[in-house]
Amino acid sequence: MSRRNIVLITAGGVLIVAALVLAIVLNAPAAPERASAGPNPISMVPTPDPTSTSTPARPNDETPAPAAIDPYYGDTVVAAPADSSAGEFPNGLSVEVTSADRTTVTGAGPGSTSGAAVVVTLRLTNTSAELADVAATITAYSGDDRVPLSPVDGGSKDTGFAETLASGATETGTFWFLLDPADPPLRIAVSVGPDSGLVVLELR
Repeated sequence: MSRRNIVLITAGGVLIVAALVLAIVLNAPAAPERASAGPNPISMVPTPDPTSTSTPARPNDETPAPAAIDPYYGDTVVAAPADSSAGEFPNGLSVEVTSADRTTVTGAGPGSTSGAAVVVTLRLTNTSAELADVAATITAYSGDDRVPLSPVDGGSKDTGFAETLASGATETGTFWFLLDPADPPLRIAVSVGPDSGLVVLELR
């Protein structure tokens, strides 16, 4: 083979290799452009919508604590107006002492009692717009220590109240207690039902 042919073959091989390299370079994927670090980069933290009307969730309202039991009376006192002979229950019933008279009782048989006593007259009024059920319990206490007073003859002399009271109606009842001791003030605790609580009236 002549030198001229060798030169031509070599030059042709070089051209083929160059062509392959150029094809690879042209077909290679372009490198991703790098983001320029500008002075105000975009934040990736979402911005709240200033026009949004939604409000953060609030914790559930706390359930009110039950009313405390008064240690003197063993029940919840819903009204205890100082030096007052009248008070009102949340259900619209109101009670008032219309008189509290001292007297003396003399026992007339087994189980009856004798001694100083007080006769308390109460007026019950239904100020609500509905018929009210009444299951009244009346107790009396003497002095600042609130010593319970015993009913005369176990309460057999009491007149009490009816079991219902119409809207706007008024009823009176009398209740007898032994004054032993007879220390002032005299407190009258009135309940008109098992869940009514107490109205405590103070007499001096």
